[in-house]
Amino acid sequence: MARVRSSLSDRNKRHEAIESLVDSRKITSHRYLGEILRERGIHVTQPTLSRDLEELSIQKNPDTKRYELSKKKDALKEKLTKIIDDSHAALMRPTYSTRIFKVDPEYSHIFAITLEKFLMKKGLEVGIFVGPTGSVLLSFPKEAKKLLNQAIRELSVPERSMTSEDGEDDSEEI
Repeated sequence: MARVRSSLSDRNKRHEAIESLVDSRKITSHRYLGEILRERGIHVTQPTLSRDLEELSIQKNPDTKRYELSKKKDALKEKLTKIIDDSHAALMRPTYSTRIFKVDPEYSHIFAITLEKFLMKKGLEVGIFVGPTGSVLLSFPKEAKKLLNQAIRELSVPERSMTSEDGEDDSEEI
């Protein structure tokens, strides 16, 4: 684990140095940037430097022929927009009801995937979130509550009640 932290720390230091150099000097090539970084004790390969420049949204200005920092907010927005487009992400409408399943962590992901497919075949749109300890959270529109409860009953899932901090039973009958 320390190795990962070290590499993340090295990466962050490298990124800070690159941003500082590009902001304060006339950097016109990867080679020149790499030389300056090496002088500062930061050794970087050409592919890593290219990836760093892309991650930092640093591009060469075609007019000045020098690398320049882009406006970070715009760059982050563009990056996020691309991720949204590429991943077909969609904002689900607000949900009102949830159900929590407790599953052996080794089975939680396959359980969630299979349950989502099962519910989709029944015409139910749900959001499913899987925790690292085997908790599987279903989130769904309030109007789908009756249909969802019927579908869960079909599966004969054993029920356990959940008690709140005040000792009250917060579960509801399915």
